[in-house]
Amino acid sequence: MPTLRLSTEGFLLSKKTTGESYLSYQIFSGEHGLLLCLKRVSQKKTDKVQPDLFDRAQLDLEKPQTGYAWFVRDYEIIKRHTGIARNYNSLLCASEFASTLLKNLTHTETFAGLFHLTGVVFQSWEKGLNPELVLLKSLYLFAREEGYPVKQDWWQNLPPSEREEATRLLNNKIETLNIDDEKLQSILQNFKKWLPQGTDILL
Repeated sequence: MPTLRLSTEGFLLSKKTTGESYLSYQIFSGEHGLLLCLKRVSQKKTDKVQPDLFDRAQLDLEKPQTGYAWFVRDYEIIKRHTGIARNYNSLLCASEFASTLLKNLTHTETFAGLFHLTGVVFQSWEKGLNPELVLLKSLYLFAREEGYPVKQDWWQNLPPSEREEATRLLNNKIETLNIDDEKLQSILQNFKKWLPQGTDILL
């Protein structure tokens, strides 16, 4: 049976065991969106590095013309974000962002901007920057990338004190900021409450 071939760069957003023979991965490709990929579990012990969550990788894939899942022929790591798992809050926030992507990529029309954003935020968590602020910025930029009126609607309707703080947090580099965790949590929760009301983005 003829097969389709695909070479693409992507982020690994989820992984799970499928039966006894395969591992299942959901990959965010900057060109093709969300791809379901399967990789056979090798019974041989090798030194070859296995795919892991939040990897940025180059993949060679194939599938039957009538298939729904791509089979991984080759997986080459471009960037491994092992530092994310060393900080529990970073792991939680990165997992939450990945989950948000998984719920929304099938409805997203263009991927280039969001793919670039994903690389930036995974690297920010990797470097140990404030996890909740990285999550706030990532969700804010995701909504803006999708064309939603985040400034005209959400920001405009914040209480004046939070509006000023949100502007400071969102418009400056995280490395330069003194962060009030209580104010940050309030703004983040406010934004997450607004998203399902003011957009079609699923959390």
